[in-house]
Amino acid sequence: SENNFWDNGPFYERITKFPGFGIESNADKVGMVATGAVGAGIAVHAVAANLSKKRQVKKRVERGISNEERLEK
Repeated sequence: SENNFWDNGPFYERITKFPGFGIESNADKVGMVATGAVGAGIAVHAVAANLSKKRQVKKRVERGISNEERLEK
C-alpha cells in the first residue's frame, strides 16, 4: 500500500513521462524505438530465412539431377 494512494493522480489517464529510460525520454519515444527494433529484426529474419531456403532448394535440385543421372546409367 502507498500513502495517499488515491491522491497521486487520476487512475485512467495517459502517462506522458516514462521514468527510467533517460531524463527526456517518454513513452512515445520508447515505443518508437521498440517498434523500429522489432521491424528491423523481422526484416533481417525474413532475408536470412529466404537465403537459407534458396540454398536448400538449390541443393535439393542438384541432388535430384545427380540421382536422375545415376538412374539413367
